[in-house]
Amino acid sequence: MTRKWVKEELKKNPLEKIVIKAVGIVKSHKNEVVTGIVALVVVALFIGVMIRQRIQKHREAGRIFASAQVDFQSFRYNEAIEKLKTLKSEYPGSKIEDMASYMKGLAYKMQGDYENASKVFENALENHRKSEVSEHIIVSNAKVYENIGRYKDALEQYNRITQGHYLYPEAQLGMASVYEIVGEEDKAANIYRALNLNYPHYFWGEIAYLRLEALGEPAVSPSDNGFFPFHEPVDVESDIDTSEDIHEFFPSETPVPAVPPSE
Repeated sequence: MTRKWVKEELKKNPLEKIVIKAVGIVKSHKNEVVTGIVALVVVALFIGVMIRQRIQKHREAGRIFASAQVDFQSFRYNEAIEKLKTLKSEYPGSKIEDMASYMKGLAYKMQGDYENASKVFENALENHRKSEVSEHIIVSNAKVYENIGRYKDALEQYNRITQGHYLYPEAQLGMASVYEIVGEEDKAANIYRALNLNYPHYFWGEIAYLRLEALGEPAVSPSDNGFFPFHEPVDVESDIDTSEDIHEFFPSETPVPAVPPSE
């Protein structure tokens, strides 16, 4: 009696037909349903194992990076480079790969191996996705180009740093140094004045002030809004010898990023 009443009530519900149809399919295809459930369980287990392995891979990559960072900060650049090579070969695609490339390039640069430094930086910028260290790599690559006399390439790299980024004043300072090296002192002075007037209480403004004094260039009055009317400089085609050593005025490389937290 009860079953009959329930059945009558279900017929009033639009979902009843769907339920009855589903039950019928399950009854007529028991083997297929069981196989499907087993397949879903296997897929779920596989995904879980893959996620666990990925987390473990990132942790191992982080440990290698941390060890390499200790070597780098202790001036053991060869050891740092070898560990970073291991990280890239054994843990490709890890979250820390961009930072590893940045530190490896810096290690080569600190050894004076500018050729390998530029290769590492160029490869990172070409093949890696944009990350929080991309602009650091760009600035460091520009400095390497500057050291090996590729002044036009250095200017192109410095120009890639947009005005809203916190490395913009450092990139502008580097650009001014290149113009000064190649004898374009008017363009260098133009940038120095902008830095001096826009960042008067910061390192970049103070260095710019010292360079203006060294060049015998007078300061200029700011525009009505209080800032120097800066004009983007054009590229330099010629490469000439340095007439004056100005690198002692410039800051060291930006700090190597810290190890990211484990997942």
